[in-house]
Amino acid sequence: MAVTDPERSFVARPPGRPWWPARWLLWALVWAGVVAGGLAGDQVASRSAQFSQVEATTLAQGSGVQLKSRPPLDSRGTERPSARAIAAEPVRAPLIVVRALGPVPADQLRLTCRSLEIRLPVRCEIRTAPGAAEFAEAWVASRSQYDGRVMLEKIFADRDVDAHVELLLTTRDIYEQNKAYVFGLANLRDRVAVISTARIEDGSARSRRRLVKLVHHEVGHTFGLGHHHHEDCVMRTDGTPTSLDTAPVAPCERCRSALLTRINRLAGREALVRDRARAHRERGEIALAQAWLDRL
Repeated sequence: MAVTDPERSFVARPPGRPWWPARWLLWALVWAGVVAGGLAGDQVASRSAQFSQVEATTLAQGSGVQLKSRPPLDSRGTERPSARAIAAEPVRAPLIVVRALGPVPADQLRLTCRSLEIRLPVRCEIRTAPGAAEFAEAWVASRSQYDGRVMLEKIFADRDVDAHVELLLTTRDIYEQNKAYVFGLANLRDRVAVISTARIEDGSARSRRRLVKLVHHEVGHTFGLGHHHHEDCVMRTDGTPTSLDTAPVAPCERCRSALLTRINRLAGREALVRDRARAHRERGEIALAQAWLDRL
């Protein structure tokens, strides 16, 4: 019969029998229990976490609460993140927002964004089109044309808060003072532009090439490039469709280098917010400029 040794933590061996098999067996049983308990605990914790996630989702859906907060909406119902949220984002390429005024074919909008993203380090998004009523003040009935400068002011006033550049395409003819018509118009300070397809569209592949050239010309202006009167540069001036047909689609080396430098300066956590403040300050809108800076 085994007796308990008060000075040991294990059962004393009977005389003549080795003690170590019993000790090893005891430790093996203890270790097996620890391992089994740990595995069971992991399974319980995993199931608990899964249940918590499912429960949270179910409760949120049932109560109408959204698990991820969404930015506020603009007047068109488009999501508009706050300036503070934009400043806190990681470094991203500048965003060009493209919209259509009137029955601009969807393939022309897609072509615009695709050509920009292929040739430049930018992001491009096609967003909600404005209604014709929003640009009623720019329409000049006596000419059956839009006043391009008035359009640019409207585009600037309604810019999405996350857009570095806004580009509007329209099928209607546009003009500016002292000119019968223009293919496009841009504001270097405000980073907004408008392009008309009224005089370049003939349903051919040629008209698509014309559009791409105009897009890169006007977007070049929005990033601060001026006209460059060189036959091998998209920033040259072309006043007729025939002249536009001979224009290159890309900027010359000098203009491309300047363009990339200016695009890169706008990439960053605070660059967009500071650029919007700069535009308001240069327009003499000091209070609006300060309001943007206060959001940093």
